[in-house]
Amino acid sequence: MTDFLWPGYVEQLTFILILLMACIPMNHQARLAAVALCMANHEASGFALIPIIFFCFPRREINQALFVIILYFGIWLASYGLNFYNLLSAHSVVNNKESITQLLINSPGLAIAGTFFSYKLFWIIFLYVVWMLWHQKDRLTAVAILSIVLIPTFLIFVAADTTRVAGFGILGMLIILCILIDEYSQSPKPSHRLAFTSIYANIIIPSYPVIFDYPPSLLTYPYRGLYQLIHSVFHSF
Repeated sequence: MTDFLWPGYVEQLTFILILLMACIPMNHQARLAAVALCMANHEASGFALIPIIFFCFPRREINQALFVIILYFGIWLASYGLNFYNLLSAHSVVNNKESITQLLINSPGLAIAGTFFSYKLFWIIFLYVVWMLWHQKDRLTAVAILSIVLIPTFLIFVAADTTRVAGFGILGMLIILCILIDEYSQSPKPSHRLAFTSIYANIIIPSYPVIFDYPPSLLTYPYRGLYQLIHSVFHSF
């Protein structure tokens, strides 16, 4: 949702490339090219791609696809004179003052809020589908979905725009919705109500693009109309 609120960021291209790999039959070269383009587009793509490569790519292609990511990060490290500390400082120190880690320690609630607003109530759907898969003994799929959705959330330790970077696991959420729709006829009615009430309520809750080093981003987003009314209720607390 952040990409609709902050148009112009580059990760939309990464999402499109990942969706192309998921939806269109590709040969080996096309998949490697998509991985390379994702990495050239945004370095955070690696956090989204690694679990996808492990769980979704043909086994014989995994090492080569991972090598593309390793090669990119190797070149990236070389651009900082092979100084790992300088590389981390450039991406995890805000305004040459506080580190992202220190901000996390000081304001864990803001980190939780920023991660929540990446998907809002879809987190409930996520937990429900993972539980359902585990209960059905389809544990490999459950672990795959957990990895695709949760590994990108570790980006909050190196980036201030929490909501934006935590959303790099969007493919996992789309897979979860596909599973939910596919299992609809086999699930009990209370599960239907829980799932679809969460989806409908998700539309009502405003999307806040939380920036970790700017706490007012959770309070002062300029909504209008219905969202402004809902926002004023939230703000009153």
